[in-house]
Amino acid sequence: MHKYKFSLPRLDITGMWVFSLGVWFHIVARLVYSKPWMAFFLAELIAAILVLFGAYQVLDAWIARVSREEREALEARQQAMMEGQQEGGHVSH
Repeated sequence: MHKYKFSLPRLDITGMWVFSLGVWFHIVARLVYSKPWMAFFLAELIAAILVLFGAYQVLDAWIARVSREEREALEARQQAMMEGQQEGGHVSH
């Protein structure tokens, strides 16, 4: 007997938006007539979650770009220092 491991696929930001909007429309369609205040609260909650998730994605990409640029600048400085040391170490007679 084989055991299957169930895992959800990792959604990108567009997939998360489409999925969340689909869930939102499905749930709100049921709540609008019976409990309008709950539909409004749910809409605000989902909007806040999407904004936070989107902000996290944007900040994560920005931090990765900045750290990559800093790493490249550091490597360039180290390379320049090593070249300077190698040139200074060669003494011509």
